[in-house]
Amino acid sequence: MKEAFWFYLRHSICSRPGRASKNRPLPLDDHLGPWIEADRHIQHEFYRTEKWTYVRRENEQGEITLTRYSESTNLHETFHHESEVERIPTHAHPVDGVVQNTTFHPYHQYSFNANQLQQDNPPNEDDGTTSHLPEEVLHAEHITGVSDGSMDPVSGKAAYAWVLTQPNRNAWIKQSKSARSNPKYMTSFRAELLGVHDMIKYLAEKRLATATITLWCDNKGVIDVLDLEKPPSLTAVSKAEGDLVKATRALLEQMPNIELCHVYGHQDDDINYEDLPLESQLNIDCDEEAKACRLNENDGEGRPPPIEGTGATLYLNGEMVTTEMNEQIQYAAHAGPMKTYLGQKFEWTDQQVETINWPAMRLAKRRLKMHKSI
Repeated sequence: MKEAFWFYLRHSICSRPGRASKNRPLPLDDHLGPWIEADRHIQHEFYRTEKWTYVRRENEQGEITLTRYSESTNLHETFHHESEVERIPTHAHPVDGVVQNTTFHPYHQYSFNANQLQQDNPPNEDDGTTSHLPEEVLHAEHITGVSDGSMDPVSGKAAYAWVLTQPNRNAWIKQSKSARSNPKYMTSFRAELLGVHDMIKYLAEKRLATATITLWCDNKGVIDVLDLEKPPSLTAVSKAEGDLVKATRALLEQMPNIELCHVYGHQDDDINYEDLPLESQLNIDCDEEAKACRLNENDGEGRPPPIEGTGATLYLNGEMVTTEMNEQIQYAAHAGPMKTYLGQKFEWTDQQVETINWPAMRLAKRRLKMHKSI
């Protein structure tokens, strides 16, 4: 009965039910968006996250107090009274334990699921990252990093996410951010490259020049274009994202202890998440983070700031020009007058002009021989 319910449930809410398993959430076709904060229907006395314990008390008058206890640095499974709080995090789990004076002792050892990177720490105001025990990552002998990007080909909106962690995943640092550029010319390559650039920039700013660092990306083109053993050709640096390639390679020259490796994406299509190696699991996590960021995060107002190390940056109508520079300049110079002329000649409204797929027509025209194109 249970198996039948699971079968019909996943076939009704996701078009790729083969990816679903009993150990992972169902991959919904439509993203649900952020969780809505709501009062808990069942109230427990003790709650626990990996870092904190929360105690809920209710007196005879019905007044409720919430107290947070911090983990002891000396005693195992011991928490000391810290302060009163206004709410309990929604990802906190109910636990059993006892309070003695100002100390809380859990009855059972808490098992934290490292695959769910819950954000106990708020975003760092200095660099925008979220983290758990970041000092352990920054002082580790070997650091594993993974980056991934996500792009909507219709809207041109894109984002990326990266994570740095240890082989045991007990500590981590991560970030997700929108990838801003002209949406008409946005590519998944730029989103992937921006993620790798941002991750390497973070490592360079932290001056982690002694640790062994392995960075993984599922875009083989990004790995190839950043290979320092292959000097970039003039064609490579002058074409798509040449400025960003140049800036990222300059960062890599400062960090000879970084090794770039390729990982195949979406391996959970065929293999259970738990059976995948660390870099593949992190790639799946980053893919989900990047998609969530693309769907939920605002791109911000005004033109995007230039990327440090890229040299001069061209903006047209407030949009950063990063690829197909000649075509974008020609479009900015001639598209307006051409649309006006066509609208007057064929008596088109502005709305009709904008509904025409001009890039598709341009591509089709390029495929014609000269005498037919004219």
